[in-house]
Amino acid sequence: MTIAAEGLRRIAELYRIEGEIRGMGPGQRLSARQARTAPLAAGFGEWLQSQRRRISSKSRLGEKLAISTASGAGCRPSFTTAASRPAPMPLSAD
Repeated sequence: MTIAAEGLRRIAELYRIEGEIRGMGPGQRLSARQARTAPLAAGFGEWLQSQRRRISSKSRLGEKLAISTASGAGCRPSFTTAASRPAPMPLSAD
């Protein structure tokens, strides 16, 4: 599986959970995000870091990985309020 395909698979999993909890009360959504989404988001951040170390920073993908890991986009969403949602940064296949 390519890096982009794996990144998209992980992002899709975050959105799948969001779809499952849509319509629940705020407290239930918050609990579900803390229990289900937070570990996946943390794992996604760790995976992004490991890919960044593997890929040349001079390549287009390496540049994008460096930007996403430096900013933490998609890696550290806040799960302190029921309104929070994961905001992963999709990886470009370019």
